[in-house]
Amino acid sequence: MSQPSSDIQLLKKLAQSTDSIRSEIGKIIVGQHDVVDQLLVSLFARGHCLLVGVPGLAKTLLIRTGFVVQSYSIYSRFDAQRYYGYGSS
Repeated sequence: MSQPSSDIQLLKKLAQSTDSIRSEIGKIIVGQHDVVDQLLVSLFARGHCLLVGVPGLAKTLLIRTGFVVQSYSIYSRFDAQRYYGYGSS
């Protein structure tokens, strides 16, 4: 039994969007790939997550960046470097 092509297209679009969001967050949050992936899972599932860690791991910046990316992705393409004024080129 095959899936309708519209489902496949939706999954491809979700994968592209996820990669784009991950890339934009990665411009600000460096080296926290697993945490970023877990945050994205909780956002896509419309669930909750609890970030626990020692000070200095950019937990607040990650949440702020994730929120801004999510908000901007609804309206237009988000450019983290332009929004925050720093990040990798």
